[in-house]
Parts: sequence; structure tokens; C-alpha cells
Amino acid sequence: MTRFRSLVLAAFAIGFFLHGSIAFAAVTSTIGSLGQLSSDAAQADAQVAKLLGPAKNLIAAGRVTDARASLDALKTHPEISDVDVVIADLMFAMGRNVEGQQWLERASATEPQRLAIHLAFCELAVRQRRWFDGWVLARLAAKLDPPDHWSVALRDRAAKRLMLLKAVCCEGRADWTMAREAYESLLSSSPGMSDPMNRDVNVGLARSCFQLKDYDASLAALTTLVSKNRTLGTPQQLLAQFYEQSEMIPEADGAYAKSIAEADEDRRPSVRLAYAKFLLHTNAPAQAKPLLQDPITKIENAKALEDERLYLQAVLARMEGRLEQSQTILSKLHQDHPDSVSIANQLAVILVSNEDEAIRARALQIAEASVRNVSGSADGWATLGWVRLRLGDLAGADASLAQSLKLGKPSRDTLYYLSQLKRVAGKTEEADAFERYYNAAKGPKVFNLAE
Repeated sequence: MTRFRSLVLAAFAIGFFLHGSIAFAAVTSTIGSLGQLSSDAAQADAQVAKLLGPAKNLIAAGRVTDARASLDALKTHPEISDVDVVIADLMFAMGRNVEGQQWLERASATEPQRLAIHLAFCELAVRQRRWFDGWVLARLAAKLDPPDHWSVALRDRAAKRLMLLKAVCCEGRADWTMAREAYESLLSSSPGMSDPMNRDVNVGLARSCFQLKDYDASLAALTTLVSKNRTLGTPQQLLAQFYEQSEMIPEADGAYAKSIAEADEDRRPSVRLAYAKFLLHTNAPAQAKPLLQDPITKIENAKALEDERLYLQAVLARMEGRLEQSQTILSKLHQDHPDSVSIANQLAVILVSNEDEAIRARALQIAEASVRNVSGSADGWATLGWVRLRLGDLAGADASLAQSLKLGKPSRDTLYYLSQLKRVAGKTEEADAFERYYNAAKGPKVFNLAE
């Protein structure tokens, strides 16, 4: 089996296909997937950040032992959970994840029954999506007493965080009933929780209720969530995302339609864009077109929303075969957003289909610049592979598409590129297989296999 084919099979083994990239900016609200907790929800020691400054500088200089010694005086500070956990957290914040985990491992060898150590490892398990490990650690931590020096506020934060992590692990293990009970317990016992945690808990509760097919309770949790942060959209808009993620397309369509009706004037443009995005993704461009006709002005974030509307118009034009109009829109957007991989990908694919060699060369420049700017973009590398293939560089196309498969699951467009690469290489059987994958995949269908 070739290395390239092995990469393809590995990508498929991870899961089915991701949605193609339709949006280029986070201007319409989305619900994070399981395990994506708010980044600032766990910062119990943030109040004493000034005291940690010298230790942070020492760690940055590679003097970890000195940093640990500088924190000895804070061992019994009422707002410091554990000095070793603080050291590890500072390492994680610097991106030194391996060192941070190793520090925790060594700390656990000296005093393994520390609540803060258990909580830190539980947090790690959730971030690494090791649900059973996190669940076991949460159960063990719940049996440990906090140190005497902890303040009442720190004890409360740690207890709430532990309950949240346990609930998330129940979700990860598909124990939806237990997850729902844990989230409801958090809400009833913690009326003063922080905004980030409130969001995490309500999203988790909504997701758990949805999985239990209690859609009314899910909508109620989303309504509570939106009441505290109107920028998230409308409850029906967020419920539609759950339906869409579960491939309940008619229900998602109905919820998106309701979301427009319930949105006030300020939120309606964002909701219309979310609905249009859904319709394009489900290959209903005719229904999406009316939602994208009106320019967006005179509201907060109007420029970002308007650019998103124009981008979706360009995608719509591509789907309808109006390539010149799509190119005109994308060229202007690319000038305004040169670092956007989504815009660059769409534009490069259109330009490389031109008969003018100078324009085709420009497509290559854009695709190459895109992967230089964002080297971890699977779609960016796939687009570069397609551009190279259209320019006759078979080896370069093969290498770029192989890199794309290393970075993530193939989008619908990527599957098309792979089918054409195999067809050009004379590998008919593999080309036919990729065409079947392309036809079965989700996302906008902008390529016609019959062409």
C-alpha cells in the first residue's frame, strides 16, 4: 500500500468528512464541540497574578527550580491552590505542555493525595478528550478534602470546576442522563457562577437534553444562555446547530426559519447569515439567495457581517456557475483580508481555471502564500494541491494533498481534488472510489464530475 493511500485511510479512520469551509470569519455564533471549555473558566488563581510575575519570568528563562523556590512563600496563601499546579499552569500558558505535564507527574509522586493535583490532571484529561480518565479522576477528587489554607472562595471555585469537568466527562462517555443531572445540579447550587462557566454549563445542559431528545428542555437552556449574552444569536439559531450536527436537516431548517422570526433588528442580519450558510452547506442555493440580497449597515459589527455576506454571495455565485461575479467579489475581499485561508482558497480555485497564464500563475501565488500564512490548514494544502494539478505539476499536487490529509479530515472539495489527481495518474479504481466519497460527502457541491 502506498504512503499516500495510507494517509487517506488514516484520515477516514478518524471519522467521516468535515463540513467544507463556508464562512471565513466568526461573525455568526456557533456552539463549541464537546470539551471546548471557555479558556478563562478555570483560572482560580488569576487574582494573584501579580504575585506570580517573578516566577513566570524565571520559568521563561529556563530557571524552573528557582521559580519553584520563589513561590515557597505562597504555599499557604488562601488564594493559591497549590504551588506545583501554579508552576504547571504557567508552563501550559507558555505553550510548554510537555514540561507542564511532566512537572505535575513529579509533583504527584511526592504528595499524590492533593486535591489540586487531582483537579489539574482531570482538567488535562478533559482537554485531551480522555473522558474515562477524567471521570475517574473527578470521582477520586470528590473524596479528597481541600487544604486548610484554602479560602472559602477558592474551595467554592474548585468544587464547581470539579463538578463541571465531571459533567463534561459524562457527556464524552455518552452518559447523557448523568451529564444532565450534573449540569442541573451546578445551576441550582451555583447562582453566582462566572459568565464563562455559566456559558459552559448551559451549553452542556442544552446538549445533554438534546441527546436525550428533550428538545424543549434543550431550547430552555439555550434561552437562558442567550438571555445572558445576546451576541450569541437566538435560541432557535443555536438549537438549529444541534439539529444540523445530528443531521436532522428538516428540523434544522425549521429552527433556522424560526430564528429569523424571533430575532430583533440588531440580531436579524447575523441570524440570516447563519441560515444562508446552512442552506449553502445543504446545497439549497436558491433558498439562500434572498437571505443574502440586502447589504448590512448601521448596526454593531456591520463591516464584519457585510464582508461575510459578500463571501457567502461569492460561494453562491460559484455554486450557480457565475465564476466572474464570484471572482470579482473574492478579489476585493482578498485585498481586505489577505490572511483569510477560506477567501484565498475560493479565489485560487477560480483563478486557476482561467485560460490566461498570468492569472493562473497568480492562483499559485495565492495558494502558496495561504499555506505559508497558515501552515496547519488542511484545506489550504488541498487547494494548493489542486492548483498545482491544474498547472501540470503532478508530483507537487500529490505532495500537497498528502500534507492536507495529515492535517485533517478531507472536505468535499478535497475529495474531488483527490479523485482528479488519481484520474490523471491513471489510477482509475482509486479515482472512482474518491468520486463515490465526493458524492456522499456533506457540503456545497461546486464541482460537476461529468465535466
